Amino acid sequence: ANVIVFNGTPNQLSPQNFRNAISNKAPQEIEFLGDANTDWVSEITQLASSTEHNLSLSGGNKKSKYFLSAGYLKSNGVLKKSAHEKKSVAANLSTKLFNDALSVSVKSRTGITDDVFAPNVIGAAMAFDPTRPVLDADSEFGGYYQWNDPLATGNPVSALDLNNNTGHLVRTLNNLTLSYDLPFIEGLSITSNTSYDYITGSKREFTSPLEKSNFERGGRLFNEDIRNYTTLIETYGTYKCDINQRTKIEFTAGHSWQEFDQENRWEFGNGLELDDNNEYQYTIDIAQDSFLVTNRLISFFGRANLSLNDKYLFTGSVRRDGSSRFGDSNKWGVFPAAAFAWRVLEEDFATGLANTFTDLKFRVSWGVTGNEDITDFLFKTFYSYGTDDARYQFGEDFVRTLRGTGVDPDIKWEETTSLNIGVDFGFWNNRISGAVDLYRKYTDDLLFTVATPAFTNLKDRVLTNIGEMENRGVELTLNTVVVDSKKLDWNLGFNVAANRNEIKKLDNSILQAAVYETGGISGDIGQTIQLLQVGESIETFRTYRHMLGADGLPLPDTEDFNGDGFIDDTDIYEDINDDGLINENDLVVGESAAPKLILGLSSNVRYGNWDLSAVLRSHLGNHVYNNVASGSGYFDRLTDRVTNNVDESAFLLNFKERQLKSDYYIESASFLKLDNVSLGYNVGAKSVFSRLRIYATANNLLTITNYSGLDPELPQFSGGIDNNLYPISTNFLIGLNAEF
Repeated sequence: ANVIVFNGTPNQLSPQNFRNAISNKAPQEIEFLGDANTDWVSEITQLASSTEHNLSLSGGNKKSKYFLSAGYLKSNGVLKKSAHEKKSVAANLSTKLFNDALSVSVKSRTGITDDVFAPNVIGAAMAFDPTRPVLDADSEFGGYYQWNDPLATGNPVSALDLNNNTGHLVRTLNNLTLSYDLPFIEGLSITSNTSYDYITGSKREFTSPLEKSNFERGGRLFNEDIRNYTTLIETYGTYKCDINQRTKIEFTAGHSWQEFDQENRWEFGNGLELDDNNEYQYTIDIAQDSFLVTNRLISFFGRANLSLNDKYLFTGSVRRDGSSRFGDSNKWGVFPAAAFAWRVLEEDFATGLANTFTDLKFRVSWGVTGNEDITDFLFKTFYSYGTDDARYQFGEDFVRTLRGTGVDPDIKWEETTSLNIGVDFGFWNNRISGAVDLYRKYTDDLLFTVATPAFTNLKDRVLTNIGEMENRGVELTLNTVVVDSKKLDWNLGFNVAANRNEIKKLDNSILQAAVYETGGISGDIGQTIQLLQVGESIETFRTYRHMLGADGLPLPDTEDFNGDGFIDDTDIYEDINDDGLINENDLVVGESAAPKLILGLSSNVRYGNWDLSAVLRSHLGNHVYNNVASGSGYFDRLTDRVTNNVDESAFLLNFKERQLKSDYYIESASFLKLDNVSLGYNVGAKSVFSRLRIYATANNLLTITNYSGLDPELPQFSGGIDNNLYPISTNFLIGLNAEF
């Protein structure tokens, strides 16, 4: 059983503080406030829970083995109405035939998933006036309170209750592996691996005719069917030979063919009416479409391994990969690699080290890898009809236009060349062991979506190869056996990584003149908060430098601080180029979203039948742009069309208007997380059980940070920009493992 608790603290005003804000900043609205005290976030969230059951059966003999399993999972989410149910079965069978010359492995897994998707109404809950009630008996919108203004934020509870979005998915993954040792050449084997991944599913989105957002259109119904097929056929030969007792070689060569097919069909419409089966059907604005996309990845590869005295290890490999995601002239890429390892303790001169070292190995590796993880057909222009409201007039006729997609026809593989130097070590019978790695990764033809110059493409943003980037860093891993006794065991693991990211070239130039704006933010149309520039990190922020007052806070935008008789941006931002204006020429490069250090600590303790484990993680030196605060932490928002809630930072900063590009919103997001704690008890063999263990686990239990948003880590998955309003949760799990 699993319990999920919403542990975030939204920074919106309470009903009483909201009334105080209206009284101080918009007193003309006091008489129009409601009498309710609604906590909108509480109205749409719940104490979520889940249950999961798994059963497995395994057995076999020397030649054949089998494994069967079945599972069932049911959970509801932190947002009300969200739910997930999954049923799964799996079977694995392996056997050896023809005097063990032929190995056969068959694996099959099928999962059936049913979901209820709740609309993400957290933003609406944080913005909706907390003095308004959830329900209104006089409302034409299904009895829910709503503003009369069609552009105002909608009631979040209404959106939850009057929308019903469901999904059904069946996925089957089958794999057959055959490996045959050829009898006429000792050491030569052929392996064939074939897999087929089949996904079929449907999605239904229903919006009631009473829901405000679709009230004028009479509701909305959307149905979609999907089919995804992935086929893999990989065949390779391996030759192993011991030339003598000191020299061993191994060669591998093969071919891989992989095809991805995606088929979607959908239809939707408005004007919902009940049919004879009491089900809603659309009657107007009916539209339907479909697409079938196929892409292939074909590879030829070879690898050679050489071992001398088990102390000098050499590896060399090369791949030639072809992807249909690039045009004819750029489909293929060649990616070589080489590695060398030296087991020092095997040397005669190292005998004196054996009393201290259990393991000592030096490693060096070099290789090139390719990246083709992009959308299909970005090298080819496709045309589609424009919308009805964008017709072009010819005389008295209005003709729909054809619009082309913006592409780069010369887009090609992104290539990363890596150099790694490392040491593996172990002391005192591996009571202390670990590894140190130094690396450099240099990326050529970096793939990135950037804005295009005016009139140079059919779209304002395209994905293209823009330049070169370097990552340099060091990683350290340590594992220690602190206590090793019959009754008590205690193991500790520690890791630390430091990485420096730098853009080396843009537009084939090493100069800093080329600047690409990136990092889109909410709050206004087309605004960005980051840049790509030579010499900077890929996730570097660019903002105005906000001047500070005597209290250490940024100056508010309500006073004429420079005494020029005007209240404008020159009163609060530094005029970097001294031209008397605040514009893009005054934006300055600042902090990066990337952490300078990543640390981890794990502990595993066993005392008798009890076991306790914990994991701590930390990111240091990373920064986050708090888009939640910048987008709603200003007082003009209180009366934007209707009365709206605002972020608590508005009271601290006293901004009248939003200041999206103020460097105040670039916050330090270093954190320490207690990621996981698990306590278990091994009952041992009891009755029909050969092993019985009871355990309890807590995930995302504690976060220590100075960041003012909901969570300092989640924005790192979106380039360091925090406009995520979805609840952060803590999971509590109680489980039982039983073996018969």
